[in-house]
Amino acid sequence: MKYLLLIALVTSCLLQQQPVSAQNAYYRNNQFLLDRAKTNLRSHCQAFESSKPPGGGQLKADKKLISFLNQFYHSTAPAADIIKTMGGFTDRKHPINTMPLGGCTKYEALLSSDGILQAAIAFTEFNNEVVFKRIYFTTRHCMQCISPAQPLIDSLDINYLDVYCLPLIDFPLTLETGVHRFSTDATVYAQVKLDYPDGYKLIPADSTDLNHVVWYGNDTYSTEAADPIFINIASNHNTYLLYRLLYSPNHVAAVSALEAITCLEAKGIAKLPAYVIAKMDALRNAPVPLQYSSLGVRKRANNYNELAVTKEQILSRYDKVF
Repeated sequence: MKYLLLIALVTSCLLQQQPVSAQNAYYRNNQFLLDRAKTNLRSHCQAFESSKPPGGGQLKADKKLISFLNQFYHSTAPAADIIKTMGGFTDRKHPINTMPLGGCTKYEALLSSDGILQAAIAFTEFNNEVVFKRIYFTTRHCMQCISPAQPLIDSLDINYLDVYCLPLIDFPLTLETGVHRFSTDATVYAQVKLDYPDGYKLIPADSTDLNHVVWYGNDTYSTEAADPIFINIASNHNTYLLYRLLYSPNHVAAVSALEAITCLEAKGIAKLPAYVIAKMDALRNAPVPLQYSSLGVRKRANNYNELAVTKEQILSRYDKVF
Protein backbone atom coordinates (compact mmCIF):
# COMPACT_ATOMS: atom_id res chain seq x y z
CA MET A 1 0.00 0.00 0.00
CA LYS A 2 2.82 2.41 0.89
CA TYR A 3 4.51 1.50 -2.41
CA LEU A 4 1.37 2.39 -4.38
CA LEU A 5 1.03 5.70 -2.53
CA LEU A 6 4.67 6.51 -3.32
CA ILE A 7 4.11 5.83 -7.04
CA ALA A 8 1.02 8.03 -7.02
CA LEU A 9 2.91 10.84 -5.31
CA VAL A 10 5.83 10.71 -7.76
CA THR A 11 3.47 10.57 -10.74
CA SER A 12 1.57 13.58 -9.43
CA CYS A 13 4.77 15.60 -9.05
CA LEU A 14 5.88 14.74 -12.57
CA LEU A 15 2.52 15.72 -14.03
CA GLN A 16 2.67 19.07 -12.28
CA GLN A 17 5.95 19.80 -14.06
CA GLN A 18 4.51 19.01 -17.50
CA PRO A 19 2.83 21.61 -19.69
CA VAL A 20 -0.92 21.97 -19.40
CA SER A 21 -2.81 20.28 -22.24
CA ALA A 22 -4.25 22.53 -24.93
CA GLN A 23 -7.73 23.70 -24.04
CA ASN A 24 -8.18 26.96 -25.97
CA ALA A 25 -9.36 27.95 -29.43
CA TYR A 26 -5.99 29.38 -30.50
CA TYR A 27 -3.75 26.42 -29.70
CA ARG A 28 -3.95 24.67 -33.09
CA ASN A 29 -3.00 27.74 -35.15
CA ASN A 30 -0.33 28.78 -32.65
CA GLN A 31 1.15 25.27 -32.79
CA PHE A 32 1.19 25.43 -36.57
CA LEU A 33 3.07 28.75 -36.37
CA LEU A 34 5.77 27.30 -34.10
CA ASP A 35 6.02 24.11 -36.19
CA ARG A 36 6.64 26.22 -39.28
CA ALA A 37 9.33 28.18 -37.40
CA LYS A 38 11.01 24.89 -36.45
CA THR A 39 10.83 23.68 -40.05
CA ASN A 40 12.66 26.82 -41.13
CA LEU A 41 15.37 26.14 -38.55
CA ARG A 42 15.81 22.57 -39.78
CA SER A 43 16.62 23.83 -43.25
CA HIS A 44 20.16 24.52 -42.03
CA CYS A 45 20.31 22.70 -38.69
CA GLN A 46 19.62 18.99 -38.09
CA ALA A 47 19.16 19.29 -34.33
CA PHE A 48 18.78 22.27 -32.04
CA GLU A 49 18.10 23.12 -28.42
CA SER A 50 17.50 26.03 -26.05
CA SER A 51 20.63 27.94 -25.11
CA LYS A 52 19.74 27.55 -21.41
CA PRO A 53 17.33 25.30 -19.50
CA PRO A 54 14.56 27.18 -17.66
CA GLY A 55 14.75 27.51 -13.89
CA GLY A 56 11.82 26.84 -11.61
CA GLY A 57 11.50 30.50 -10.69
CA GLN A 58 11.52 31.51 -14.34
CA LEU A 59 8.76 29.04 -15.17
CA LYS A 60 6.65 30.38 -12.32
CA ALA A 61 7.20 33.98 -13.43
CA ASP A 62 6.27 33.21 -17.04
CA LYS A 63 3.15 31.35 -15.97
CA LYS A 64 2.07 34.43 -14.02
CA LEU A 65 2.90 36.71 -16.95
CA ILE A 66 0.99 34.59 -19.48
CA SER A 67 -2.01 34.51 -17.15
CA PHE A 68 -2.01 38.31 -17.10
CA LEU A 69 -1.65 38.52 -20.90
CA ASN A 70 -4.59 36.13 -21.34
CA GLN A 71 -6.69 38.26 -19.02
CA PHE A 72 -5.64 41.44 -20.81
CA TYR A 73 -6.51 40.04 -24.24
CA HIS A 74 -10.00 38.87 -23.27
CA SER A 75 -10.91 41.68 -20.86
CA THR A 76 -13.51 44.34 -21.70
CA ALA A 77 -12.36 46.56 -18.82
CA PRO A 78 -11.72 50.30 -19.29
CA ALA A 79 -8.18 51.71 -19.42
CA ALA A 80 -8.16 52.69 -15.73
CA ASP A 81 -8.89 49.11 -14.65
CA ILE A 82 -6.27 47.66 -16.99
CA ILE A 83 -3.67 50.01 -15.53
CA LYS A 84 -4.58 48.82 -12.02
CA THR A 85 -4.10 45.16 -12.98
CA MET A 86 -0.67 46.00 -14.42
CA GLY A 87 0.63 47.00 -10.99
CA GLY A 88 2.61 43.80 -10.52
CA PHE A 89 4.38 44.24 -13.86
CA THR A 90 5.35 47.93 -13.81
CA ASP A 91 7.97 49.87 -11.86
CA ARG A 92 10.35 52.81 -12.33
CA LYS A 93 12.26 50.95 -15.02
CA HIS A 94 9.03 49.74 -16.67
CA PRO A 95 6.58 52.68 -16.55
CA ILE A 96 3.33 53.03 -18.48
CA ASN A 97 3.88 55.48 -21.31
CA THR A 98 0.85 57.61 -22.13
CA MET A 99 0.57 59.24 -25.56
CA PRO A 100 -2.39 61.55 -26.40
CA LEU A 101 -3.29 61.20 -30.09
CA GLY A 102 -5.93 63.90 -30.27
CA GLY A 103 -9.30 62.21 -29.81
CA CYS A 104 -7.83 59.01 -28.37
CA THR A 105 -5.01 58.00 -26.02
CA LYS A 106 -2.45 55.23 -26.44
CA TYR A 107 -0.86 53.43 -23.48
CA GLU A 108 2.19 51.20 -23.78
CA ALA A 109 4.48 49.44 -21.31
CA LEU A 110 7.33 46.94 -21.30
CA LEU A 111 6.33 44.53 -18.55
CA SER A 112 8.62 43.69 -15.65
CA SER A 113 9.08 39.95 -15.10
CA ASP A 114 11.79 37.56 -13.91
CA GLY A 115 10.92 34.87 -16.45
CA ILE A 116 12.35 33.99 -19.84
CA LEU A 117 9.62 35.84 -21.68
CA GLN A 118 10.08 39.57 -22.25
CA ALA A 119 6.65 41.02 -23.05
CA ALA A 120 4.98 44.36 -23.64
CA ILE A 121 1.40 45.49 -24.12
CA ALA A 122 -0.27 48.51 -25.68
CA PHE A 123 -3.88 49.63 -25.77
CA THR A 124 -5.79 52.64 -27.03
CA GLU A 125 -8.79 54.29 -25.40
CA PHE A 126 -11.41 56.18 -27.38
CA ASN A 127 -14.77 57.46 -26.13
CA ASN A 128 -14.11 55.81 -22.73
CA GLU A 129 -13.69 52.41 -24.40
CA VAL A 130 -10.54 50.38 -25.05
CA VAL A 131 -10.80 49.95 -28.83
CA PHE A 132 -7.42 48.36 -29.56
CA LYS A 133 -5.04 46.00 -27.78
CA ARG A 134 -1.60 44.74 -28.69
CA ILE A 135 0.66 42.11 -27.12
CA TYR A 136 4.20 41.44 -28.26
CA PHE A 137 7.00 39.42 -26.72
CA THR A 138 10.36 37.81 -27.28
CA THR A 139 12.59 35.51 -25.17
CA ARG A 140 15.72 36.21 -23.18
CA HIS A 141 17.12 32.81 -24.19
CA CYS A 142 17.87 31.80 -27.78
CA MET A 143 18.20 28.64 -29.89
CA GLN A 144 21.53 26.98 -30.65
CA CYS A 145 22.35 24.30 -33.19
CA ILE A 146 23.93 21.11 -31.86
CA SER A 147 24.33 19.38 -35.23
CA PRO A 148 26.27 20.94 -36.80
CA ALA A 149 27.43 22.91 -33.77
CA GLN A 150 26.65 26.61 -34.00
CA PRO A 151 26.47 29.10 -31.12
CA LEU A 152 23.26 30.82 -32.27
CA ILE A 153 20.68 30.07 -34.93
CA ASP A 154 17.66 32.00 -33.68
CA SER A 155 17.18 34.78 -31.14
CA LEU A 156 13.81 33.31 -30.12
CA ASP A 157 13.76 30.22 -27.92
CA ILE A 158 11.20 28.31 -29.98
CA ASN A 159 11.65 25.12 -27.94
CA TYR A 160 10.81 26.86 -24.68
CA LEU A 161 7.74 28.52 -26.19
CA ASP A 162 6.56 25.22 -27.66
CA VAL A 163 7.02 23.02 -24.60
CA TYR A 164 6.24 25.33 -21.68
CA CYS A 165 4.30 28.35 -22.95
CA LEU A 166 2.14 27.35 -25.89
CA PRO A 167 -0.41 25.28 -23.91
CA LEU A 168 -0.94 28.26 -21.59
CA ILE A 169 -1.31 31.01 -24.20
CA ASP A 170 -4.97 31.88 -24.82
CA PHE A 171 -4.61 34.41 -27.65
CA PRO A 172 -3.58 34.17 -31.33
CA LEU A 173 0.06 34.63 -32.30
CA THR A 174 1.76 36.03 -35.36
CA LEU A 175 5.51 36.10 -36.00
CA GLU A 176 6.91 39.51 -36.90
CA THR A 177 9.88 38.48 -39.00
CA GLY A 178 11.30 41.98 -39.40
CA VAL A 179 11.83 42.45 -35.67
CA HIS A 180 11.73 38.74 -34.85
CA ARG A 181 9.12 38.63 -32.12
CA PHE A 182 5.63 37.25 -31.57
CA SER A 183 2.65 39.56 -31.40
CA THR A 184 -1.13 39.82 -31.56
CA ASP A 185 -3.46 42.72 -32.28
CA ALA A 186 -7.11 42.94 -31.29
CA THR A 187 -9.51 45.66 -32.36
CA VAL A 188 -12.41 45.83 -29.90
CA TYR A 189 -15.48 47.28 -31.58
CA ALA A 190 -18.18 45.68 -29.43
CA GLN A 191 -19.45 48.94 -27.93
CA VAL A 192 -18.34 51.60 -30.39
CA LYS A 193 -19.88 53.04 -33.55
CA LEU A 194 -18.48 54.01 -36.93
CA ASP A 195 -19.81 57.59 -36.81
CA TYR A 196 -20.03 59.99 -33.87
CA PRO A 197 -22.01 63.22 -33.33
CA ASP A 198 -18.79 65.12 -32.52
CA GLY A 199 -17.49 64.38 -36.03
CA TYR A 200 -15.14 61.44 -35.45
CA LYS A 201 -15.40 58.52 -37.85
CA LEU A 202 -13.89 55.05 -37.45
CA ILE A 203 -12.87 52.56 -40.10
CA PRO A 204 -14.46 49.07 -40.36
CA ALA A 205 -13.36 46.53 -37.77
CA ASP A 206 -12.01 44.11 -40.39
CA SER A 207 -9.44 46.59 -41.73
CA THR A 208 -6.61 44.95 -39.77
CA ASP A 209 -3.67 46.91 -41.16
CA LEU A 210 -5.45 50.24 -40.95
CA ASN A 211 -6.61 49.63 -37.40
CA HIS A 212 -3.00 48.90 -36.45
CA VAL A 213 -1.92 52.20 -38.02
CA VAL A 214 -4.72 54.34 -36.57
CA TRP A 215 -4.75 52.96 -33.03
CA TYR A 216 -1.07 52.09 -32.54
CA GLY A 217 1.53 52.60 -35.24
CA ASN A 218 0.78 56.11 -36.48
CA ASP A 219 1.61 58.14 -33.38
CA THR A 220 4.37 60.41 -34.74
CA TYR A 221 4.22 62.66 -37.79
CA SER A 222 7.33 62.57 -40.00
CA THR A 223 8.59 65.76 -41.61
CA GLU A 224 10.72 63.72 -44.03
CA ALA A 225 8.59 60.94 -45.52
CA ALA A 226 4.97 60.00 -46.06
CA ASP A 227 3.52 57.03 -44.19
CA PRO A 228 3.79 53.87 -46.39
CA ILE A 229 0.18 52.92 -45.65
CA PHE A 230 -1.06 56.28 -46.89
CA ILE A 231 1.22 56.08 -49.94
CA ASN A 232 -0.46 52.80 -50.78
CA ILE A 233 -3.96 54.27 -50.30
CA ALA A 234 -3.08 57.24 -52.51
CA SER A 235 -1.56 55.02 -55.21
CA ASN A 236 -4.87 53.13 -55.35
CA HIS A 237 -6.77 56.44 -55.63
CA ASN A 238 -8.95 55.43 -52.68
CA THR A 239 -10.40 58.87 -51.98
CA TYR A 240 -13.37 57.48 -50.03
CA LEU A 241 -11.05 55.94 -47.42
CA LEU A 242 -8.89 59.05 -47.24
CA TYR A 243 -11.94 61.27 -46.75
CA ARG A 244 -13.05 59.05 -43.88
CA LEU A 245 -9.59 59.07 -42.30
CA LEU A 246 -9.75 62.87 -42.17
CA TYR A 247 -12.19 62.35 -39.28
CA SER A 248 -9.99 59.87 -37.40
CA PRO A 249 -9.63 60.30 -33.61
CA ASN A 250 -5.90 59.90 -34.25
CA HIS A 251 -4.74 63.38 -35.26
CA VAL A 252 -1.53 62.08 -36.88
CA ALA A 253 -3.56 59.72 -39.09
CA ALA A 254 -5.95 62.55 -39.99
CA VAL A 255 -3.03 64.80 -40.99
CA SER A 256 -1.54 61.97 -43.07
CA ALA A 257 -4.87 61.64 -44.88
CA LEU A 258 -4.89 65.41 -45.44
CA GLU A 259 -1.50 65.26 -47.16
CA ALA A 260 -2.43 62.26 -49.30
CA ILE A 261 -5.58 64.08 -50.46
CA THR A 262 -3.51 67.20 -51.18
CA CYS A 263 -1.34 65.11 -53.48
CA LEU A 264 -4.30 63.52 -55.29
CA GLU A 265 -5.86 66.93 -55.84
CA ALA A 266 -2.62 68.40 -57.19
CA LYS A 267 -2.31 65.52 -59.67
CA GLY A 268 -5.87 66.09 -60.89
CA ILE A 269 -7.01 62.71 -59.57
CA ALA A 270 -9.42 64.00 -56.90
CA LYS A 271 -11.87 66.88 -57.12
CA LEU A 272 -12.59 67.84 -53.52
CA PRO A 273 -16.13 68.43 -52.29
CA ALA A 274 -16.76 71.47 -50.10
CA TYR A 275 -17.04 69.47 -46.86
CA VAL A 276 -13.60 67.89 -47.44
CA ILE A 277 -12.00 71.28 -48.10
CA ALA A 278 -13.56 72.61 -44.90
CA LYS A 279 -12.35 69.65 -42.87
CA MET A 280 -8.81 69.95 -44.24
CA ASP A 281 -8.72 73.65 -43.30
CA ALA A 282 -9.95 72.77 -39.80
CA LEU A 283 -7.22 70.13 -39.40
CA ARG A 284 -4.48 72.54 -40.45
CA ASN A 285 -5.53 74.99 -37.76
CA ALA A 286 -6.65 72.55 -35.06
CA PRO A 287 -5.02 73.34 -31.67
CA VAL A 288 -4.10 69.68 -31.18
CA PRO A 289 -0.57 68.85 -29.94
CA LEU A 290 1.26 66.92 -32.62
CA GLN A 291 4.30 64.78 -31.93
CA TYR A 292 6.64 64.77 -34.91
CA SER A 293 10.09 63.51 -35.85
CA SER A 294 12.74 65.43 -37.72
CA LEU A 295 16.16 63.92 -38.51
CA GLY A 296 15.41 61.09 -36.09
CA VAL A 297 14.59 63.41 -33.18
CA ARG A 298 11.10 63.42 -31.68
CA LYS A 299 9.59 66.82 -30.94
CA ARG A 300 6.17 68.24 -30.19
CA ALA A 301 4.33 71.15 -31.84
CA ASN A 302 1.19 72.92 -30.68
CA ASN A 303 -0.50 72.23 -34.02
CA TYR A 304 0.14 71.16 -37.60
CA ASN A 305 0.35 74.73 -38.89
CA GLU A 306 3.40 75.37 -36.69
CA LEU A 307 5.39 72.97 -38.85
CA ALA A 308 4.83 75.23 -41.88
CA VAL A 309 4.67 72.28 -44.26
CA THR A 310 4.44 73.47 -47.87
CA LYS A 311 2.53 71.89 -50.72
CA GLU A 312 5.82 71.28 -52.53
CA GLN A 313 7.16 69.31 -49.56
CA ILE A 314 4.03 67.16 -49.47
CA LEU A 315 4.23 66.42 -53.21
CA SER A 316 7.91 65.49 -52.93
CA ARG A 317 7.02 62.77 -50.42
CA TYR A 318 4.62 61.19 -52.91
CA ASP A 319 6.85 61.61 -55.98
CA LYS A 320 7.45 57.87 -56.36
CA VAL A 321 3.71 57.13 -56.36
CA PHE A 322 2.90 58.96 -59.60
